[in-house]
Order: sequence, then structure tokens, then C-alpha cells
Amino acid sequence: MILILHGFLRSAQSREWPATLMDAVERDPAVIVQRGAVAAVLTASADDTVFSDPARVESIALGHNRLLTILAEAVDVAPVRLGAVYGSRKAAETMLSQSEAAILARLDAVTGAVEYSAVLRALQTPASPKPAPSAPTATPGEAGSGRAYLRAKGQRKRQVRDRKAAIETALERVAERLAPSARRLKAVTQPKLGPDGPLCEFAILQDRTLPDAFLEAIADAKSLAEAAGLQLTVSGPWPPYAFVEEADAA
Repeated sequence: MILILHGFLRSAQSREWPATLMDAVERDPAVIVQRGAVAAVLTASADDTVFSDPARVESIALGHNRLLTILAEAVDVAPVRLGAVYGSRKAAETMLSQSEAAILARLDAVTGAVEYSAVLRALQTPASPKPAPSAPTATPGEAGSGRAYLRAKGQRKRQVRDRKAAIETALERVAERLAPSARRLKAVTQPKLGPDGPLCEFAILQDRTLPDAFLEAIADAKSLAEAAGLQLTVSGPWPPYAFVEEADAA
């Protein structure tokens, strides 16, 4: 048997976790191990080779995230990345004794809070039909000189530069609008100004009891994004991974 670690709670809150967690991860029983002021949330698996099977790993990962999300909506939780395992309760208790101060620092960083994700993407617009090719034209003095080509190339470069500047301004305005109503806001990806994929992703630490000011900020930020030809998607609540990891780095 192995114990798979999912996250940490305060011992005082460890009895508040919902009974529905009993079968959250592949129907393996959930286990709470306490030591001092902290507790570990684990699941017990009779198969100690589960991480060698990609299909099982995917199933466990889905259950891991589901368990932590349910917990985060009810109590303070410091999530961990999936992969830490212990061979016995005694080994888990030893880990808690050795790491109690660091675990409390993680929990203090996210007390009463959950995480939201805000992702900015370029608006998807239907492709316009390409115009029929026309015969090239040149103004007097430009025929055969390549000046028309260079002029068009320069114009395209300016358009790309202007678009990048507009996106950068929009990113700043969206972040400025969201930040005052959030406990913390941080970019978890560097801005990417290419045409495909997310342009930027923010992690937002917010009170578990969602304030109206945050909902208003989201609506305003979406309008700012749309005005710049972007789409803002906000999802959550999620376990506060980004801010627990930030506490570890402090």
C-alpha cells in the first residue's frame, strides 16, 4: 500500500472536510494524517505501481484536482503537485513533524482564499475570403525598382508593431482593473503576442466568499479586453497553487 499526498490543512479544520471526498480519487479511501498544528490529505492505494500506468496517472490526477477543489471551497488548503507518496502513516507523520513550520507558512499565505484564473486570448474572428489577385501596379519612378515592395513591407511591419503595442496596453489595463479587488494578482505566464494560444494568464488570490467588487472588476476587464480585440476568460474557484508556491519561494 502507498499513501498519495494531495495537500495540507490545519489540524483544527481537518474534521470539516466533506464526506464526499471518501471516493474522490479512483474510489481509494481518503486519509487524514495529523501531527501538531497541521494535517495531510492523502489517499490510500493498494497498488504501489499506479504511477507506472499512464491511464491510471491521468485518472488519479483528475481525482487529485477534484479533491483539492472541493476542499478549497470549504477550508484552507495548501495543495501540492501530484507525485509525493509515502509507504506508511508513520512516514507521513514524520514528514509533517519535519515540515510543520513551512506548511503553516503556506496555509497562512492563503487563509480564507481560493484561486481564480484569468486568461487573455485574441478574439477568434471568421476568416475573410481572400480577394482575387490583381495585376501589380507601380507609380512612376518605382517600376522595376522594388520600392513598392519595400514600402508595403514597411507598412506591414508598422501594423504588427502597432498591434503589439495595443495588446501590451490592453494587458496592463486589464491587470490594473482586476488588481484592486483581488488579494493578490500575478502573471503566471509571460505575455505572448503571437496569433495563437493564450496571450497572458493571471492567477488571482481571492476571498472564498466572493466580493461584489471582484465580479464588477471582471465585467469591466472583459469590456476593456474586447475593446482591444481580445477575450478575457475567468475560471474558478481553484486550489491556490500559484500562491502556495510563491510562499515556498519566499
